Amino acid sequence: MTEVYEHSPELKSKNDYLLFLYKPARGGAYNTEGNYYYILGLTQGTIVMNEEGNFISESGTVLFADDIDQYVKSADPVNVNYFREEYIANQKRNLETGFITQEEYDELIKKN
Repeated sequence: MTEVYEHSPELKSKNDYLLFLYKPARGGAYNTEGNYYYILGLTQGTIVMNEEGNFISESGTVLFADDIDQYVKSADPVNVNYFREEYIANQKRNLETGFITQEEYDELIKKN
């Protein structure tokens, strides 16, 4: 299944891209089974490489490959459990405020 949005980027096979991707973990109306990623911000998450090996954003900003490489190397590691931890924290708040019962909390944590 393919969904096309008005502002979806048009990727061309002859170009190289820097894509900012995310893998949906839960929630949202368009999650399906399988291993797939979305482009974060649609065209904002799609940066094309120019002839000099630098990346050009949709707005025309030049992102130099060396700067990107240094940034990636200095970035904090990704917390792959972020969404699960957020989900548990939200359910704990729901339990603490009485929005859900202990039994509901236990069932939600077991299922999700």
